[in-house]
Amino acid sequence: MTDKIDPPLHIEKPASSQHADSEYIVSVHQGADSGLLRKLYGPYGVRDITDLGAGQFLIKLQHDPGLATIKQKGLDSGKVKSVQPNFSYRLNRP
Repeated sequence: MTDKIDPPLHIEKPASSQHADSEYIVSVHQGADSGLLRKLYGPYGVRDITDLGAGQFLIKLQHDPGLATIKQKGLDSGKVKSVQPNFSYRLNRP
């Protein structure tokens, strides 16, 4: 009897349009926390902030002004390192 071995999983890179609406991954400098992000992005109606660890937070907004605005507001604060959309990834077996 031989054991069936599954092929390795591959994670497909996201297409630029495959991301969750009004959701961003925000990386912050040491000392910044969810309270600061809630205050910073409050004008856009923060629905939820999840601490992902290692200085990264998932932010969900009610009123999304777009990536450029979210990114610029964060960088201007001096507390945010980077912002990216919450891309959707999926597993794909070859």
